[in-house]
Amino acid sequence: VRTHRPELAIDWVAETGFVPLVALHPGIRRIIPVALRHWRHHLFAASTWRDFGTFRRTLRGEEYAAVLDLQEQVATQLTDQPGVEKEPTVSPDGKSVVYAAESGEGLDLFFLRVGGRNPQNLTADSPADDYQPAFSPDGNRIAFTSNRGGQTGYYDVWAVNRDGTNLQNLTPGTDRSSEGAPTWSPGGNQIAFTSDRTGTNHIYVMNAD
Repeated sequence: VRTHRPELAIDWVAETGFVPLVALHPGIRRIIPVALRHWRHHLFAASTWRDFGTFRRTLRGEEYAAVLDLQEQVATQLTDQPGVEKEPTVSPDGKSVVYAAESGEGLDLFFLRVGGRNPQNLTADSPADDYQPAFSPDGNRIAFTSNRGGQTGYYDVWAVNRDGTNLQNLTPGTDRSSEGAPTWSPGGNQIAFTSDRTGTNHIYVMNAD
């Protein structure tokens, strides 16, 4: 994970006996020890439930973007809206996720705090399809693809603040072509995207503002 997303912070829940081994990995931010084997054999001990309570409070003290069970290879479900939910992008601080989902009138972008249950629709102002979200490196802006420009069958790259304000078309004036799949530069000052403005899809780059 750190190879592909070096900006992510990774905490590892490990059995107490394996903590020294996990500590050898330089990519782990924090190790949270858990004594499941001991607890199973001492279910009625007061110390078991005291330690388990401490463990639960530790986990709940952090809002995680994803929880993976590396033994069972099971991921924790974060969203449960009716219909399709896809194309998630995690904020740089790992505490929020934006994704595209069906909203009754095409696809909209939804902002959700990890662990929350009330996603905010960022693009409810238009019945157009809004998808392919991408967080800016500072986490304040979200670039995305949309056909809200009014030309049927054509798409532009748009951007919006994480609270749904300051909506902006970043590729105006390209009414007879489609632009999409935005990706921010590491510094956040440029955005790469695809465009078929020459008749064939190619990669372009533009200033983010």
